Amino acid sequence: MLGTLAKWLRFLGFDTGFAGPVSDRELKEIALSEGRVILTRDKELSGNKDVEALYVEIGDIDDQLVQVLRALNLEVEEPMSRCSACNGLIEKIGRGDAEGNVPDDILTDRDMFWRCKECGKHYWRGSHWGGILERIEKIKSQVS
Repeated sequence: MLGTLAKWLRFLGFDTGFAGPVSDRELKEIALSEGRVILTRDKELSGNKDVEALYVEIGDIDDQLVQVLRALNLEVEEPMSRCSACNGLIEKIGRGDAEGNVPDDILTDRDMFWRCKECGKHYWRGSHWGGILERIEKIKSQVS
């Protein structure tokens, strides 16, 4: 229910798990075993005293990010360090390592590439890069 929030927390550099469709019991077990805070839109789950949970207000993604960062007292320190797909750490790679994994026009047009150490997803500074960085700066300024 909060997949976009999870993706953006990863863009901000936070270790963010995302459980697919699981029962509340399973979700609590995951949170306890991994030492995580549950972010939820379920008021009943957020009020459960067995596990730390935060009820995420309805709103756009920027409002949700500001709410979570403030409530959990988080500071953005290493944006763009986690894979938005799987949460793995991202490493910088050379053009040769990106070859065959990014479109040919991107390979010849760009000189910086990154790869997720876990799932192998490749990243580069595309047309969306500036918008992502702008949103990150906006969020940081609203939390300060």
